[in-house]
Amino acid sequence: MFAGILERFPECAPIVPSLRHLKDNNLEAVLESLRNQAQDYPRRRRQLASVQCYIHQALSAAQQQWHQVSQGITNYKTLLDEIERLNGPGGAVCLVTFNYDTLLEDALRLFNLPITGLDDYTKNQTIYKVFKLHGSLDWVHKVQSDARFEMSGNSDQVLLQIIEHWDDVRLSDSFLFSPNDVAGQAKGAPTFPAIAIPVTTKQTYECPKAMVDELTALLPKVKRILTVGWRATEEHFLNLLRQRAEAVSRVHVVAKGLGEVEEIAGRIRKSLSNSDATRFSLTDEGFTNFMLGQRCEEILRPHDVPNQDWAGFSEP
Repeated sequence: MFAGILERFPECAPIVPSLRHLKDNNLEAVLESLRNQAQDYPRRRRQLASVQCYIHQALSAAQQQWHQVSQGITNYKTLLDEIERLNGPGGAVCLVTFNYDTLLEDALRLFNLPITGLDDYTKNQTIYKVFKLHGSLDWVHKVQSDARFEMSGNSDQVLLQIIEHWDDVRLSDSFLFSPNDVAGQAKGAPTFPAIAIPVTTKQTYECPKAMVDELTALLPKVKRILTVGWRATEEHFLNLLRQRAEAVSRVHVVAKGLGEVEEIAGRIRKSLSNSDATRFSLTDEGFTNFMLGQRCEEILRPHDVPNQDWAGFSEP
């Protein structure tokens, strides 16, 4: 499946070996090196644009297959159910994700929050406010360019034209909600996937500015943080925590492997201004085992301080 999608974007071909054979590097580090080269090498910019298209279509296809395999059963739905049960209707929860997929949105439908437009993420009447900081499979940017694109073909053909003229392309600062994960064209206009390239040192957010502003305003109220699979390597977001999350008294880190969760906890600890007064706890057996264990209820129940708010961060 992935090879077939890759073949649709041939501009990727020269850099694929570097991405397949990582050796001692990770994917984000290799992509960051390629991004740095793009400053002086125009072809590299087109290749990275192709990578964004590939990631968008590969994750869309994988998500569709996962729905068929899982029959709609995900840890997200269990987590949201437990949060609602233990915190009640008066709770307030920020769900922060760096994922591109829409599994969280799918889970939220069960909890009276259908996401049908950009306003639904934060301007809703449920206990949840949702922040997708690095883009989403169902978001796109309008493409502005002096080049004229042939719009009578399919979306892939439009994307290939956009990549070909990438040096002349300007992406609109605004975001469009594009249901069914379609990028390339919307209402007769060329569009491009609104997802961040997964590099080590992400410097900007790939989401509406209003979303970042609202999260910035809410962070001082957050008292407890649960992280699930988040590696805590986004320096721009860690700086935001350092500046705004001064009321946090409890952090629980969920990941796979003791060394991994300890490293994550260490990075978060450094980013909190009141880390000496913050209690840290760890689950090193992954998301599923956390949800199935007794630790889940202990962590999610607001027994430490009445009316505590939660923020949850997730990443694959």
